[in-house]
Amino acid sequence: MAAFGRAMKQYNSIITVATDKPRQLVDITVEAQEAVARSGVKSGLCALYAQGATAALMIQENDDPNITLDVLDCLDQVAPAGRWRH
Repeated sequence: MAAFGRAMKQYNSIITVATDKPRQLVDITVEAQEAVARSGVKSGLCALYAQGATAALMIQENDDPNITLDVLDCLDQVAPAGRWRH
């Protein structure tokens, strides 16, 4: 409740990701951590947003490198190529 009387600090940063495949998962954990560190905020929330119709954010563990392959295989089953008009 103490925050109501004070202005809360806000920090914005852009993480740009380039891909080299038509379908690809890119781990941006380090980039997000670096942006939070640059912000100087010691306590708060970090909100991420993926801009674009074909971009998405996903939270997952990366213990097994096959997880990303499983996710892409699942997406192929849910939304196979050629199924959409756009």
